[in-house]
Amino acid sequence: KLFTSIAEANKGLVIVGKSRLEPYDLAIQLPVEFKTPEVAGKNRNEVCHIHGTEGSYHVTLSCVDAKEVISKGWGERHRLAGTYLNLGYTFVYAPRDLEEVEIMGKVFKAGMAFMSGGKEVA
Repeated sequence: KLFTSIAEANKGLVIVGKSRLEPYDLAIQLPVEFKTPEVAGKNRNEVCHIHGTEGSYHVTLSCVDAKEVISKGWGERHRLAGTYLNLGYTFVYAPRDLEEVEIMGKVFKAGMAFMSGGKEVA
């Protein structure tokens, strides 16, 4: 519910659809015609996708935000981060309780702000 409600609150900026990186997963994406910052890498305008089987997710973050997520033990750098994917491409562990679900929402929003070049995110 959180995933789709955040996307709904930011309709016009992002869309929800099948992941462009992992086709079995649901993703929050910027429209393909949206010009993302060069530093975002070649992630096909995908902000994040959630793994439906267990609730972990991948998200494209700024390096500062990725460092915070990793230092707090919420996730780890993706093994392809810094190659053709953004250095801040992060694997985030599935939330275990409601407090971590709230953190998940903040991480999604941080990814949306980064990928949109700093546009305001609701």
